[in-house]
Amino acid sequence: MGLEVSPIRALNYQILRSTYEVLDLDKPGAGLDELNFQYDTGEFILQDDGAERLDAKLDVRVTPSAEDPSGYKLNIAVRGIFVSAYMEEGGSRDDFEMFMKLNAFTLLYSFVRSHVQILTSMSPSGQICLPCIDAGSVVSMLTEAPS
Repeated sequence: MGLEVSPIRALNYQILRSTYEVLDLDKPGAGLDELNFQYDTGEFILQDDGAERLDAKLDVRVTPSAEDPSGYKLNIAVRGIFVSAYMEEGGSRDDFEMFMKLNAFTLLYSFVRSHVQILTSMSPSGQICLPCIDAGSVVSMLTEAPS
């Protein structure tokens, strides 16, 4: 796949929702919390300059596990608008669409991770750092899941 010749540009990021609730100051994080994602992308929109635009939304929730709940809940939704140009010699249309969806997810999740660190940095229960993840596996799972 030669899609590296098609750079992706992020035109805009928006925080749609951001809540952080401290439940128990004595137990800041148990390590067994559930990290849930919802990732939605719209249709690709062809722009006047020939590039294609993708509107993507990522919803990230951290909820305490029933077995060993931690002291916090997170609920964050972000939206991003991304642009890239499809080049036939660079690969198939399916490759291009996966390239866009994967990179949009990666950029949005990085934005969420930074936001969570900033949001929780002054908390008495300590700063929270969301884990690094295999974005390819997550996007494949979320795009193949039935709606």
